[in-house]
Amino acid sequence: MRRLILCIASMALCSIALAYAGGSAEHGSSAQPTSFTIFFHFTPQEARGVVFRDFVKEYNEAHAGKVNVRLSYFADWIPMQQKIRTMVAADQPPDVFYFNYNPNDLSLFKSGQLLDFSPFMDAQWKQRFFQSDLDSLTYNGQLLAIPGEQGTVVFYYNKALLAKAGVPGIPVTWDDFFAMADKLKAAGIGAASLFTSDDAWHATNFLTYFAAEAGGPGVFAQGSPLNSPAVVKAAGMLARLFQYAAADAIGAKWAVSVQDFVTGRTAVIVDGPWVIGVLDGQMKDPSDVVVAPAPVMAQGDPSVLVTDAITPWAASAHLSDAQKAGVVDFMKAFTSEKVMKDFTVRGKDIFAVKLSLSDAETEQAGAKLAANVKLASTADSKIVQITRVLEPAAMNQLPGLVEKLALGQSSAQAFADSLQQANTQ
Repeated sequence: MRRLILCIASMALCSIALAYAGGSAEHGSSAQPTSFTIFFHFTPQEARGVVFRDFVKEYNEAHAGKVNVRLSYFADWIPMQQKIRTMVAADQPPDVFYFNYNPNDLSLFKSGQLLDFSPFMDAQWKQRFFQSDLDSLTYNGQLLAIPGEQGTVVFYYNKALLAKAGVPGIPVTWDDFFAMADKLKAAGIGAASLFTSDDAWHATNFLTYFAAEAGGPGVFAQGSPLNSPAVVKAAGMLARLFQYAAADAIGAKWAVSVQDFVTGRTAVIVDGPWVIGVLDGQMKDPSDVVVAPAPVMAQGDPSVLVTDAITPWAASAHLSDAQKAGVVDFMKAFTSEKVMKDFTVRGKDIFAVKLSLSDAETEQAGAKLAANVKLASTADSKIVQITRVLEPAAMNQLPGLVEKLALGQSSAQAFADSLQQANTQ
């Protein structure tokens, strides 16, 4: 049936489907299955990492003798992105890869090295996605990536640690938050999980919230200066926050920062839904963790929700016809309603696909993910996390600038001025 559908679409797609099925009409089936490798970074400890590996295993078993999907795992996101860019620049992109989409950096799209998915995007597959996301991933009329994750970035509090420190409840304003931080520090507990290596993700999540609260959700809009008063204020608040971080925050990576929260060295972590699997799987009592909206500058202010950018899947333009057909078939299966429900419910992750969960499925997903979904639907406004909108030069310098800020080697104004300068190079 799949072969017939592609043949109806076009003769070119028919030949690709025949190649994927194991050979041409003249030469019969091939002795070797079609293979391609996926670059990905879902850790084995994350729920999404478990679900993804399960799905690939099941897919390979169902397509035994026809296709074999191989996985190339990278523990750290930034080194994986750097390797992808190096390979694309050398005209040797990975077969399939997950990448950091930035509307201000379309170098991957302009490279000519990415597969155009538009000939394969039939009506049934297309209806799985939001048109605005497909439009964002289209360049010069070519659909060069398939929408992936677009997670919320929310506050996870360890309510048991708050109670231990005498904190009366979840802070509503930033003044409340720093008052909480003082009480936690007095009890020997760090207020926030932070780190300064790679993309300084947890720190820049706070920076984005601080800036959005100070300057509104358009504070990082294209053309807006990154040394505005709102960004300077945000940098000052981040420098203050580092005084309440765990001792190992400087130079640490994401995994260290997460473990600080898991082991009770910190009471707050600001991250996406992907962290839920780690918390549920590793914390002594994961029910201690509650999800809450970000504090605001003053009681009654509108709420802001930070989101990740779409993290899409791309493929190499140099794949054989059989590999292209295999990749398309794999991606159609991966983005299906059934698999995406599994990733949401069991994998604790949110993807940029159309999905409807029943009450029972929402309950199965758990309170933390349900809270993420609720915050996504009730926030007064949203803003994409700062690392997803910077120019490459600024993104490369941001972690070092955060570290200097944390160590007191840079003022808030100098931080903002350096970021602005890097972003306009």
